[in-house]
Amino acid sequence: MLGSALVSPQHPQWPEVAAACAYAWLALSEHSEPERLDQAIAALVQVVAALEDGEARRRQYLAELGFCQLRRAERFGDVRAAAGAVEHLRACVDPTAIDTADEAADAVNLALALVRLHALRDDSDGGLLEEAEDLLSQAAHCSALTQDQRVTALLNLGALFSDRHGGQQGALRLLEESVAVAREALTHTREGSVERMRCLANLGIGLCQLAEKTQNLAHLREAETFLRAALDSEHAGHEERSQVGAALAFARQRLTGDTGGVELLRAAVEGFPEGDPRRGRALLNLAGAALWRYEQVGDLDSIAQHRDLLREALQGTPASSRLRSTPMLALAQALILSGSADEVAEGQQLLRRLGESPWAPIAEVSYANGLRGKVLHDRFLVSRAKAVALLRATAAMTAYAAPQEGYPLRERAVAPVVPADDALMRGKGDLALLEEAVGLLRRAVTEPGDGSSISQRAWLSQALGSLYLYTGDASHLDEALALARNLLGRTPNTPVRALLGRLLRIRHGAQGGRSVLAEAAEHYGWAAADATLGSLAHLYTTVDWARCEAELGRSSQAAGAYAQALDLLELVPWSASDRPGQMQVLTSHIGLASEAAAHAVDSGATERALELLEQGRGLILGHVLDSRAAHHRVAAVSAELAKAFEDVHKRIEELPSPDAMPAFPADGVPSGNGIDRLDVTSARMAAVQERQELVEQIQSLPGLADFLRPPSCAELRLAAQGGPVAVLNVSRLRCDALLVTPNKVRAVPLPAVTEAVALTYAHRFAIGVALLGKSDSEALQIAGRDMVISTLRWLWDSVCAPVLSALGLTRRADPDRPPRMWWCPTGPLISLPLHAAGRHGSRHEAAPQTVMDRVVSSYTPTLRSLVALYARPAQPPASGDRPLAVSVATSGAASETEPGTTPPDAETFASAFPGTRVLTGTQATRDQVLAGLPHSPWVHFACHGETGRADTGPLLRLTDSTLTVTDLTAVALERAEFAFLSACESSLTPGRFADESLNMASAMRLAGYRHVIGTLWPISGDHAAQVAAQLYPRLTAPDGRPPNTSHTAVALHRSVLALREDQPSAVTTWGAYLHMGP
Repeated sequence: MLGSALVSPQHPQWPEVAAACAYAWLALSEHSEPERLDQAIAALVQVVAALEDGEARRRQYLAELGFCQLRRAERFGDVRAAAGAVEHLRACVDPTAIDTADEAADAVNLALALVRLHALRDDSDGGLLEEAEDLLSQAAHCSALTQDQRVTALLNLGALFSDRHGGQQGALRLLEESVAVAREALTHTREGSVERMRCLANLGIGLCQLAEKTQNLAHLREAETFLRAALDSEHAGHEERSQVGAALAFARQRLTGDTGGVELLRAAVEGFPEGDPRRGRALLNLAGAALWRYEQVGDLDSIAQHRDLLREALQGTPASSRLRSTPMLALAQALILSGSADEVAEGQQLLRRLGESPWAPIAEVSYANGLRGKVLHDRFLVSRAKAVALLRATAAMTAYAAPQEGYPLRERAVAPVVPADDALMRGKGDLALLEEAVGLLRRAVTEPGDGSSISQRAWLSQALGSLYLYTGDASHLDEALALARNLLGRTPNTPVRALLGRLLRIRHGAQGGRSVLAEAAEHYGWAAADATLGSLAHLYTTVDWARCEAELGRSSQAAGAYAQALDLLELVPWSASDRPGQMQVLTSHIGLASEAAAHAVDSGATERALELLEQGRGLILGHVLDSRAAHHRVAAVSAELAKAFEDVHKRIEELPSPDAMPAFPADGVPSGNGIDRLDVTSARMAAVQERQELVEQIQSLPGLADFLRPPSCAELRLAAQGGPVAVLNVSRLRCDALLVTPNKVRAVPLPAVTEAVALTYAHRFAIGVALLGKSDSEALQIAGRDMVISTLRWLWDSVCAPVLSALGLTRRADPDRPPRMWWCPTGPLISLPLHAAGRHGSRHEAAPQTVMDRVVSSYTPTLRSLVALYARPAQPPASGDRPLAVSVATSGAASETEPGTTPPDAETFASAFPGTRVLTGTQATRDQVLAGLPHSPWVHFACHGETGRADTGPLLRLTDSTLTVTDLTAVALERAEFAFLSACESSLTPGRFADESLNMASAMRLAGYRHVIGTLWPISGDHAAQVAAQLYPRLTAPDGRPPNTSHTAVALHRSVLALREDQPSAVTTWGAYLHMGP
């Protein structure tokens, strides 16, 4: 205090001199230890003490003292400094008279001090935040403020209002106002000035908050521009970079799941030297980002990879700071769920300390105990056993918890939360675990003082709903509903409305009552209109809303809800992290498009029904087709954008699955190949965002406004240019055939078909085929044949006969010019042989009651895929192209031969296609096959096929590995013409993939093969040889010219007719084969 020592305290100018010294120490404190800040505070304390109450200068120095204490509280988590700041700023702020810029600035500082004090000590009733909100509201609208000051006040008010009031419109209004003012302020700043840097930062932060609130990526992209400009300013120091980087990283992470934002936070950490208090705050931001990532998607690696930084954050956060809970919680989770035995014990000890601490936030401790239910099912976890052990260990924290001063009961902070969704509760001990958690949660929310968090009450309501589904005890559902209604009165936000809708729908399912269902629909509809919901939560909520409206019989509301749900469902191929993740979401919504289409038909909108059905089916296949077709359209207008779009698609498709990346095994050591799940996820999200930006640019080009939008009915009718298409829609509401011709779409009701009946016959047919193929018992063979024949008759009577009659196909086909048609089945009908339906004893009659005697049948997974074929003309083979035969001898496969030999059907192919390259035995590997396909316009596979597991889907077994749908959809073969999959079930779509039409035959179509022949059930090598012997001579010329595969459908049709004539009762021999293509 050298400066002030040169002037006596009795000197009239001593306060000014001492204050000047304080300001100097305050400035120095930006770049040194807290001692300088403490010296500034001490000097101002002396100045204030030396001045009389009521003296004008005293108010000024009180405000400066409060500001210095606020800086100490913010930078070092000092609760006493925060309390002092509140005390001194309150003394100089009159909330009823904020008229000058200085008064408004003091009010803003007081509000910030109140918020900081709330964060550093218990304020369960929110009184401090309420006071802060009132102050910021008055200060923000003080007419004397500069634009920059007003922006700062509005941003603080908007953020506080958003935190306190969730989905209410006031927060959004304030954020929009702050952004508008920030834009205006920016126009008045000089390029390269400090003020411009601050305005850029304020505008960017405001847009980030607005983007997070509205889920509008346009705000986020604009924010990134301003924030990066602020970061590039020569006036941006490490602290500004930390604040700006944190805003951008958190917004991007919350909106898109882009973990690349973590790099900004890591850079902010590295910008401060060790020991600098600001490094601790940057570490807290990084810990919070990692913790948020785990909470949202269960990505444990995002925590585990930052363990050392989390330890530093924990060590660098003062023991008295309530902010210490964030790194403690993140580190405890990383240690327990991914560490060694010693680290697990360390993590449990951290949680016990968290439970004992007087400043532990209730909601976070609850989350630490239960991990919001993700611990029991998330695919990132090392083991379920560890997760349950965590629940048990942290529930035991009650033994360590003692009442603390300021807390009604410490038990309130140790209630674990288990999965609320009844579908997640599996296993013998789960009911006991659920009951235990409900008991602890009930205690947590019923203690005196009612200081429990809204989240805890919502978790209890969810858990009680699940407990009702387990036990049928109506009292649990009554309690759950009462809690949810109470929450709605306290905070009418979107998650609470979605919760209440779910509980009401459960009640309606148990007790009925139109008013109950109508109320559920009201809450779901409100929630579905909130764009701030995450993409998957938005999808599930909207689907529930649509189904409520459908059950209520409100056709127009149901149609709108279903359309919105399908719009959201269509985003899944891009929002999910990888193909298994995409399929997990899509398979959980099987039948959604059929429901939507059925309601459209019911209301008389047949063309709209076709559009909805096409929009919601074959999404994985569709986005591959659309992307390829799109390239040619875009290239005609902008070669540069076409190349960029092609490149980003290639990057997305080539990224490995996160599941294939190193996980953290029991000892916590990654496998260390230099790439991890976090890197892959970050790269994917960045590429997806780039793709979306390109799509928007392309849609702005002339003639491309419809680029990648769902096809219109007029576009879909192009699929019928080679013959009519029968789209068979099966739903719970009704079943119809949508008959597509070049000029119209009409619906033919199928009253004898219901979803349940179709499913019964599909199961019956599968059992019959299995008995015929594997049983040596004559009685079982007879039973199997009866099942197959009765199913073919039902298909004829209930489905195919009405369709053919409506199309005018009532007579025997002209053998020289047979008519053609395409089938596009949905639901259980996808596994049934529509082409073989009928009573085959009538095959010689003038009007045979069989499909194959009246028409040549082909199949298409979707109309879009058929339209794409017609739009792409066949390409001639290039020099060097050769036919390819792949043979893998496997027990039970189509090829029942010894290893190293070629099965008869593959030999027939090689004889018919001169120059065939044959891969057999050790040559038939995955790499060899994938390398050969681009140079093989004609291929024949003789190997074993499977419908596959949920994570892989259908596949073909090769010598060293498998060939999957994902492998084939990743390649684009320009000259591919013909593929014969002589493999078991190569055209069979598993029920779980029904809406995606995923099978190996459709995958071959996507790879580029125009004509594909596959099978619906297991076939023997002898049967495959018989079909090949009939088929290949019909496709090839005896003079050695290249094969003509353009009439593959007719050639297969005639081959099957010939086999049927020889063995009319052997349906499983000739009925398994089908054709896909034009």
